[in-house]
Amino acid sequence: MFALYGWLLFIVAGIFLTLLILHVESEKKLSYKFTIIAVIIASFCIGYGVHFLLLEVGY
Repeated sequence: MFALYGWLLFIVAGIFLTLLILHVESEKKLSYKFTIIAVIIASFCIGYGVHFLLLEVGY
């Protein structure tokens, strides 16, 4: 069950990082608030995703 949560969090992190890359490349004025929120959510999801995957294998 933890593996499912881990992979879902990795997918969510990938979505937020993709949105951030598309936002930066769109040549619009860069929103610092959106950038900070996207980076925080992506790092949170990656951290907990790794945590859940490690719980699944027994570490």
